[in-house]
Amino acid sequence: MSAGDNVRNELSEIGFSGAKYTRLRTVLQQARDGVLAADWRDHLVTQYDGSDPRLRVQADAEFTALTALQNMPPAPWEPGEAPNWKAALDSWYVTARNLHGEYFLSNMEQMCKQLAVGEKILRLPSESGGLDQGYVIGTVADADRMRDKGRRLHTHQYIVERTRLTAYYLAGLAAGGLDVDWVSWYRAEAATWPEDQPDRARVEQGLTRAPFRAVMQKLPGYWRAPTP
Repeated sequence: MSAGDNVRNELSEIGFSGAKYTRLRTVLQQARDGVLAADWRDHLVTQYDGSDPRLRVQADAEFTALTALQNMPPAPWEPGEAPNWKAALDSWYVTARNLHGEYFLSNMEQMCKQLAVGEKILRLPSESGGLDQGYVIGTVADADRMRDKGRRLHTHQYIVERTRLTAYYLAGLAAGGLDVDWVSWYRAEAATWPEDQPDRARVEQGLTRAPFRAVMQKLPGYWRAPTP
């Protein structure tokens, strides 16, 4: 396999992971908000122009991802598929968490590959002078900071979304009548995030507003009353 084939395969894997995550994440949020159509699979359409050679890899990856979603067996979190709201909510949470974790691991795998490439680049120069501070500070350290920034960003985004999904699950339990103080839990979790992160302020401020809490603490009608 040529180097070009390796690059195309890697781009295809990245494209598939991204397309699957983006589309299914949207579908799951619609399901949780009570607005998912029962025939949602029929409304999945491609966004890339497969006839454009420059977008062929992305288009093929997206098509593969959409086909996988369309062939998914019906799940309890879909409209009218669960015997009760608890089964639907549990299914939704597990599916959403698994999807998010899978996407995060895919991103981390790519970053580990970048790290491996970066470390391989660091070699003693062929010149007899060896390393110098200009090279170490200007090239090596700069690349280190860029990779570190990317890992921190993805890790923080993973934590924020994971926490949001858990808060939505706990809020669903409360909406179902269980005694769950999800607001205090969510506020305490957000308080552990860096103070300079906008997500922290967004959650902390949102939890003080009744409409924000109401959006989360509700259950879809089709979870409460499954179709016979």
